[in-house]
Amino acid sequence: MNADCRWPFGYRVLKRPALLCLIIMAALATSCGVAASKRSAELAVLTFRSQMDSERYEEIYNGADVKFRKNQTPEEIVSFLRAVHNKLGKVVAANSTGFGVNAAFGSGTRVAVSYETKFEGGKGTEDFVWRVAGEKTLLLRYHITSMELVTK
Repeated sequence: MNADCRWPFGYRVLKRPALLCLIIMAALATSCGVAASKRSAELAVLTFRSQMDSERYEEIYNGADVKFRKNQTPEEIVSFLRAVHNKLGKVVAANSTGFGVNAAFGSGTRVAVSYETKFEGGKGTEDFVWRVAGEKTLLLRYHITSMELVTK
């Protein structure tokens, strides 16, 4: 390797310590923000599940992001969530299968989390998308795929 450690853009990293420090600091700041946003989304999923188990469907709707609420009426969402809970029951176990974080200037950070979930009455795949803005984590999308949801 060449002693001047060239990057693809031709910068001489070892000869520009300020640039190297800036790159390292940006990487660390981004990773901390990603971890905090992911944790906020995971806590929001726990709150969502607690609300489902307590049949507080209106709370889920009212606490969701405006974009979530404008796509369906409160009655439609409550009916859907009630059907999911009545057919599948409470969550028994859930394994995270993936996540993604997308930070957008001005509109907060979007966090997608997915779970393979075992319910009292079956199993399914749950996908959540949350918008994290400051101290708030708001539901943007909830999608569940479950054979038992269709066949029961």
